[in-house]
Amino acid sequence: MVLIKGIMSFNTELLISINFLKSVFNSLLVSTLSLSISISLTLSSLYVYRSFLDKKSPFHKFIFLSISMLLFIPSLSLSAMIFYLNFKLNFIFESIWIVSIINSFFITPIMFIFLSGKFIENHNFEFKNITLLNITSFTRLIKIDLPKIRFEFILVCTTVFVLSLGDLTSVTIFNNSSFKTIPLYISQLYSNYRYNDAFFTLSLFIMFIILIMYLPSKLLKQNVKS
Repeated sequence: MVLIKGIMSFNTELLISINFLKSVFNSLLVSTLSLSISISLTLSSLYVYRSFLDKKSPFHKFIFLSISMLLFIPSLSLSAMIFYLNFKLNFIFESIWIVSIINSFFITPIMFIFLSGKFIENHNFEFKNITLLNITSFTRLIKIDLPKIRFEFILVCTTVFVLSLGDLTSVTIFNNSSFKTIPLYISQLYSNYRYNDAFFTLSLFIMFIILIMYLPSKLLKQNVKS
């Protein structure tokens, strides 16, 4: 119904408006930054996690629990805490970086938990061979682990990229006149009683999300068949 209502409210002027284009650019930039930060944090965490597994140290459980706990922190609560810290530091952080960092706090646990199972499976299967061949942990991560989890890695990256497009509500706290994402832009259209434009923008947002989620799955299926 949203898609039908949005298509019926097609607005060419809105498509080429500065505010709309800025919101699209900001959302894509926030998602890209959030995903980049989360990939770095996730791979680093998995590397340390697997190192403790290799050493048979119980600290791998502590790492898993610590990262998993972030999933249970409400996004607005974390946003408020970081906003307070930013306020105390005289707002030295720009909004886009704050929002990206907040996003990464929430999507890193998703990536970690989703990929950790495959990492444990690879650890159990390859541990003896890796030890016999004396392959370093970093080489193992790049040349063995990542190729084996590439399908899972692409899928979870696509998912968290889409989640970050919605900026996880944190942008509403750090918003200023020069920075807005698509969800905030849609909210402002509603607030200004521009319901048709809001539905049109929302329908474009939904179709873009469907496209992003569909293409990687399609490509992965084709690769598996070939």
